[in-house]
Parts: sequence; C-alpha cells; structure tokens
Amino acid sequence: MLLQLNSINKSYAGFSVIKNLNLDIDTKSVTAIIGPNGAGKSTLFKIIYGSEISDSGKVIFNGLNISQKNVHERVKLGIGVSMQIPRFPDELLVQELLSLAEGNTEIFKPLASNCSLQKRTESIISRFRQSLWKDLDFKKSISELSHADRKKLDILIGVISAQTLCLLDEPTAGLALSEQEGLIRFLDSLQDEMSVLIIEHNMAFLKQLDKHVSFMHDGQIFMTGTFSEISNNNLIRDIYLGK
Repeated sequence: MLLQLNSINKSYAGFSVIKNLNLDIDTKSVTAIIGPNGAGKSTLFKIIYGSEISDSGKVIFNGLNISQKNVHERVKLGIGVSMQIPRFPDELLVQELLSLAEGNTEIFKPLASNCSLQKRTESIISRFRQSLWKDLDFKKSISELSHADRKKLDILIGVISAQTLCLLDEPTAGLALSEQEGLIRFLDSLQDEMSVLIIEHNMAFLKQLDKHVSFMHDGQIFMTGTFSEISNNNLIRDIYLGK
C-alpha cells in the first residue's frame, strides 16, 4: 500500500471539514475522488500534500508516518501536485518552471544546443507532448500561455516533480475534449511508474478513464468502487447527481 489515511480529522474554527476519514491508495494505481462541493476534497489533498496538517489521525506514505512533515519534505519523498488553479510568475519561461519541477535548474539548455535531460523527465515530456500538448514551446513565457496551456503546464510540472504519487486537482478544467482524451492516454502511460490521485467533477472523463473512484461526502469517504458501481449507487446519485 502506497498511501494510507487513518482516522483523519480536520476542523476550521470549530467546523469539521474532514471527519474520521480513512482511505488507502495502492502502489501504481489511478484513483479518482468525487463528491459535491464542500465535501472536503481539496482539504484532503492539502493534508496529503502537507500544506495543511490534520488535527488528528495519521498519513502513512510508503510505510512512513508523514503526518507532521511539511510540503518540502513530502516533495522530497516523491509527492507531486497540480492544483485546480495554476499560479505562475508571468515573467518566467516554460523551461525555467520545468527545470524547477525537476529539481535541476541546469536541465533545460537553450534549444539550439544539445540539451541533456534526465531520461525520466525526457520520457514524461515526450509522452505529454504526444498525448495532449504537441506545440509545447520551452521558450515561451508564462504570460504568453493561454489558460488551457497553463493548466497543461501545471499538470506536467506535477507529474515531473512526483516520483511515486501525483495529486491532480480537477485536471480537465479548461481542457478541450480532445485534450481530455489525450490526458487519459498520458495517465495510462504513467501506471508503471507512479500512483495518481485525482479530484474531478467531469463524469464523462471519469467514465472513459475507467479507474477506481472514491465518493466523498460530508468529510468522509462514503464508498470506493468502479466508476459503474459508484455512478449506479442510488444514494450517491441522490446526493451527487440529483437523480
């Protein structure tokens, strides 16, 4: 088991957002978390990533209790993240941000020279380009990127910075249908390398992705199963789909 969340609780000003939550994530798996707004999904991601610390409970990653470790320490352990709304300094170049994600500011040389990328990073970028960002340009500044391209860059940064677990918060937001299909191909290509945990509301995307889904409601994991099992559960349909 790669990640175990045991009896996680988190409150803000006396209001419970996460309530005795338990969740297990397998090694080299893709899992989606769905649920209504206010269910606690984003807070859960922050607790896994380390930007928030739970009030109680344990976060076990690769057998290590990381409950009190900060973001930097968790990144070193192999956890990467792509958040719902990308925020980058406009003046930086794409190559500079990717270099920071990889952890080596010298990894991207001017394209006129022979850039020497680590094989893993080179492979990830190549697959990402083939799947959903064919016109990726290292020399572009962030200010030149569209909203969709900023989102794609954030996903790519999250995956490059992750060694064993990548957290993707609403990765399809702003992506065209063809890009969403490309994202599925890209995620499939990662399964022998890392686990991916996704927050997503796009049910058509999740149906096509066809991976395990955990339904979160009122600060707890209500049910985990296949997309078909989750989407056909009558109580979940009432809570989430309004049917």
